[in-house]
Amino acid sequence: MSKFRYLSRKTDKTSKELNQEVFEKIIDSESVKSTCYEARKAFEAGEKDRYDMLKGNLPLAMWQGYNEKGVRDKAKQTPTQYFMIDIDHAKYPTEYIWREFVKFVMKKADKEEWDAEVMKATGVRIFRQTPSGGTRIIVKATKNFASIQEHQEWFIGMWGLSDYGDLDGVVYDFSRTDYLVCREWIKYYDPSIFTEEVDFFPITRDGKEAKDVASGSESSDKIPEITDEMRNLKLGNKLVREIAEEWVQYQGGVPVDGQRHAFYNELIKNFRNLCESDPRYVFAVLPLCEGDPAKRYSQCVSICKSNNTSMIPKDFYMWLVRNGYKESKKAAPLRTYLESEEKEHEPMPKLPPVFREFCNICPPDFVYPTIVGLLPVMGTLTSYVRADYIDYVEQSTTFFSCIWAPPGCGKSFAKRLVDILMKKIKVRDEINNIREQLWLIDTRTKGDNEKGQDLPHVMVRIMPAINSLPEFLEKMRDNQGFHMFTLAEEVDTFKKGSSSGGADKSDLFRTAWDNSEYGQSFKSASTFKGMVKVYYNILLTGTPGAVKKYYSNVEDGMVTRISICEIENQQFAKFQPWKRFTKKQLEVIDNFVDRCDANTYASPVDMEDGEYQSYSNSSKNYDENVKWKFALKAKQHINMDWLFPTILQWLEEKRIEASVDYNQAADTFRRRTAVKGFRLGLVCYCCWAKVQERERTIIKDFVRWFMNRDLEESLKMFGEAYNNLQNSVQENATHHNSLYQSLPEQFTRVDLINQCVKQGVHSKVKVIIYRWKADKVIEQLDKDHFKKTKK
Repeated sequence: MSKFRYLSRKTDKTSKELNQEVFEKIIDSESVKSTCYEARKAFEAGEKDRYDMLKGNLPLAMWQGYNEKGVRDKAKQTPTQYFMIDIDHAKYPTEYIWREFVKFVMKKADKEEWDAEVMKATGVRIFRQTPSGGTRIIVKATKNFASIQEHQEWFIGMWGLSDYGDLDGVVYDFSRTDYLVCREWIKYYDPSIFTEEVDFFPITRDGKEAKDVASGSESSDKIPEITDEMRNLKLGNKLVREIAEEWVQYQGGVPVDGQRHAFYNELIKNFRNLCESDPRYVFAVLPLCEGDPAKRYSQCVSICKSNNTSMIPKDFYMWLVRNGYKESKKAAPLRTYLESEEKEHEPMPKLPPVFREFCNICPPDFVYPTIVGLLPVMGTLTSYVRADYIDYVEQSTTFFSCIWAPPGCGKSFAKRLVDILMKKIKVRDEINNIREQLWLIDTRTKGDNEKGQDLPHVMVRIMPAINSLPEFLEKMRDNQGFHMFTLAEEVDTFKKGSSSGGADKSDLFRTAWDNSEYGQSFKSASTFKGMVKVYYNILLTGTPGAVKKYYSNVEDGMVTRISICEIENQQFAKFQPWKRFTKKQLEVIDNFVDRCDANTYASPVDMEDGEYQSYSNSSKNYDENVKWKFALKAKQHINMDWLFPTILQWLEEKRIEASVDYNQAADTFRRRTAVKGFRLGLVCYCCWAKVQERERTIIKDFVRWFMNRDLEESLKMFGEAYNNLQNSVQENATHHNSLYQSLPEQFTRVDLINQCVKQGVHSKVKVIIYRWKADKVIEQLDKDHFKKTKK
């Protein structure tokens, strides 16, 4: 009689008996049916994470091998004499394979329906669809062939598809599992698969001994001959085996017996790229760390085989650099490590103008910091545009950026961005500052009974880091809805300015990011009174200690609003100079600034830099210079609906990731990161004189890349602290509260699975139950039954 096992879900370690009754109960289950159809929808919509999560909740059958004890162990699986054919990976389209198979069966039977005798004669017992829409067939083996691979080749050949392509990996693993699906997706099913007598005969995966195949191309207990070439591999002028011994000593020597296996794993990962991922060389240069040499070599084979990166682990790389191994010919990955830093993140897409020009002249370590530094600067220049977000709330180009690094690592580049892009704004600000100075001089020279000039309401766009709240609000009113900007080269300076005059501006900054109204009411005539809409861009730089101290309160709304990034530590690193702009690059930047200027001001600046200084010589010039009042143009509303699908898709992807990991910080930060991405898209729109389909594609790719990186940097800085804080204040709360409330007083594991599918909850059911038990809001009645203890 046939013997089959199954797993309740992917993460289970122990299998259970699969008989006809259990199989039919599973395929007729409503929870399996709903999960199958939800998974198919997710697959067709391109929602890979959601598809993987839903598919992982399906039971899995083990058709090819079984173990009496129920433990899924590759080395100890006994063949069942059945095998699977997976058509998902054929080079022919799945529809074509399906059609050819049906044609084959119809031709043999000369009918328009499945013929059980023909199916049985060919060995087919189950023929069905997969959650992804592919095809999988369960076939009984025959004595004619000694391996599963030969069976597959014969079976495919019957269809006249001799160039079927590479066989799927299921042929090499008797412990391979198969997701069970609803009955509607099973096109043919022969119940005798569970009751028919099986003639057991020798069968392997591909004709080789099972033990040999399980460990790779070579047997795990055969150590190859170690040659002098392998032992004497060099890195620079030093033997790699000597470097390995130094590294082991640097790590504190060989650990105690219980930790040696893990220690040796890390040792192999560090040295495998220096040995070109050849397990023989790795085994030859590394100390054995005691233990069985055959097992150590097996570790080398396994880890080298799984190597999919040319990057050396960072801690090990830094140790090699400090010990002078950086310039070795053998260590090419070392020389390119810093140059390839971006490879650790998603590859950078094509950049819009201005961003592209600045990133082309900066060193590799400064690319992302440069983008972050440009945001508030370019946001101030493009202050004339507005657009509706996906919730139809109007957004402007407001950005708060913070760049941090140890002293002497090049943070001052931020001032360079301001000097180049805000040259014209600085000229206008100086002229208007002189107007205020002349007004002050004129007021002081008048007698008590003489009428002085009226206070000039001038537009000043660049504010110092330290200013009073009344002065700030007054200038914001005079800017008529256009952004002001502050550069603080030290976070401490900005912190002092935030509390100058006894006023705490924290609320003001949060209001500014949201472009809401802020104001104050005093009876005194000498201070500002009223409400203004705040438009304000901030660029901060600072050292790690100062930045972490300033943003110590992770519950403060500023941490989700700030775009923060770290400049890679330049201590002991080779100096990397910035390049000089080419003439063409300067033209692109100047064209952008001129276009922004023309869209903001009704008339251009009509004097040379410094000419305005002549107006400070005498107060008589005050009356003559009405032209100093710069008339502003109306703000432009841009239709950005074409960016919505990109934002919404990204939000959903990150929601699923956060839900699966139950990462509250990721779920919170992703929302404002999406707003930053939308605002970035608005800035990018202004980089071209005309935006068409090609430009839109560049903007979409850049916005998506930026949102991924911004969320990554925010979580790296604040994620752990935010989650710890939320967990500490939710000691008496319930994880997944809405899910909990939707369940009856007593419920089963199946009830919980159905509710997860219905509500789109992607956390593992096993994890949810564990957390509810830890929260003491449920008690377990038996294996799959639970009772709620919280109202």
